[in-house]
Amino acid sequence: MASVRRQWSHLLSGPLAWLATFAGGLAVGELSFVLSFAIAAILILYGRDAAIFARCLLTRVTGSNERAEQLVTLTAATIRGMGLGVVGVALVQSSLLDLGFFAIGIQAAGPLTLVALILGIMQVPQILLMLPVVGYVFLYEATQPAVIFLIWNIVVGLGDNNRPLMLRRGLNVPMPVILTGVIGGMIVDGPLGLFVGPVLLAVSYVMLLEWLQQHPV
Repeated sequence: MASVRRQWSHLLSGPLAWLATFAGGLAVGELSFVLSFAIAAILILYGRDAAIFARCLLTRVTGSNERAEQLVTLTAATIRGMGLGVVGVALVQSSLLDLGFFAIGIQAAGPLTLVALILGIMQVPQILLMLPVVGYVFLYEATQPAVIFLIWNIVVGLGDNNRPLMLRRGLNVPMPVILTGVIGGMIVDGPLGLFVGPVLLAVSYVMLLEWLQQHPV
């Protein structure tokens, strides 16, 4: 009996350790998500005061009102671009996919919509979700509604092409810099890094260009 118990405990130790690690990572991700919304709410509530404080701080650091205003404007434009290009596009795409799921009669429409929203925020192509769902619909539904559902998903998936345009709206920063900040920030710091990463890279890029212009090689 003891040997059987030891054997089962040995077999279950690996999956249980993975489950504990996964649960810990999920808890950290949820905490980061809540923290990001709390910070966003505070910034929205005290947005004007935060902008004044940022201008005063950057003026003291850079020694120039013009440069401080430029950096504040760049930061605001970057955050606005993240909201429109990442969160906004993800919300629109997931809502349109949700309409298709309900129209075709998929029972798991709610969870699938949530997965689509998360994938959109994480910058993962929606086709990874659409392909298995479309395959399922073709297996269990008639051909005509399945084809219409496929066309609908293709049209919704084309919304990914609008994301770069939204990200660069009002910015004079190369697209690779913004995308690197988005992906890197998301990997390092979750939803909060989605905004912090591109802001840091965009501001650093502009300051590097100014430094190179002032100190040419």
